[in-house]
Amino acid sequence: MERILCSLAAVLIWTLPTSAQTRLRFLDKETGAPVSYVHVLFDSENGKYADEEGCLTVPEGVDAFETHHISYEPQSIEVRALRDSTVLLVPLVQALTPAFVFPNSYHKRTIGYAGSKRKTFQGGRNGYAIAEFFKPSADGKPAPVISKVLLNLFAVNLKKNGTTSIGDKVYDDAVTHVAKLRVDIREADPATGGPGASLVDGGVIYEIKDRFSLSMHKIHKIPLKNPVVFPEEGAFVVVEWIITDDVRVQDTILPYIWLTRPETPSSSWNQWPVGTAWKRSNDGRSEDRTHAYCIGMEILE
Repeated sequence: MERILCSLAAVLIWTLPTSAQTRLRFLDKETGAPVSYVHVLFDSENGKYADEEGCLTVPEGVDAFETHHISYEPQSIEVRALRDSTVLLVPLVQALTPAFVFPNSYHKRTIGYAGSKRKTFQGGRNGYAIAEFFKPSADGKPAPVISKVLLNLFAVNLKKNGTTSIGDKVYDDAVTHVAKLRVDIREADPATGGPGASLVDGGVIYEIKDRFSLSMHKIHKIPLKNPVVFPEEGAFVVVEWIITDDVRVQDTILPYIWLTRPETPSSSWNQWPVGTAWKRSNDGRSEDRTHAYCIGMEILE
């Protein structure tokens, strides 16, 4: 029913003048299936996610936009050039290396880094991603297998209203938004050194299941769809915050994450908004807290 309503709304709104809001739906060009959570970038600072059914409303006055999704080719599109409300996305061809796991032959180990500095996100630019780089141990043993991602979240899984002060202005209608997370393992981009292609077919969408979670060291263990061989040159754990609501300057995005302590100044990266260039980040470089993982992996070896 939701898909029918989405398609019907797209047809009806498309008959409005081009200055009005435009309703789009993103589909896989090969299968025709809806593509969930495409990030659409309207300019260098503003973007929005399509919903689970691949539907998105382009704000009034937007003449062109870019599409970004880890599993699809990016596109630059002019609104006036669209023939209808459908945007077809071209899948990326990815050479994945699945791992065949025999549980009795492996033992589990966790790796990760911790820091005491936390990060919240506020103000309009929807679509934030953070990445941490890891290398396997150089001990001559066979390559380990990555089976889970570990996240230390400080989260409230409730959308709520409140008051926010920004500079001299007080907003009484501020909203705390709750994000879904796209958790991914990615290879390093040889050109930039930052995150590159997905090693696990576009990552895993994860929702916080706790209604109320304020534990500073709440570890969320997120299984990958399929285990993946740990690349010899290392891999990134990427966490992307997905919010399909409109996010205003006075709004706050949750959950937020306790940032990791980098091994080197270049091991942490961030992207804000999604679709722009990855940048190195040194946030979180403070004393170690070895009893908590902020971003980590469970590996089998």
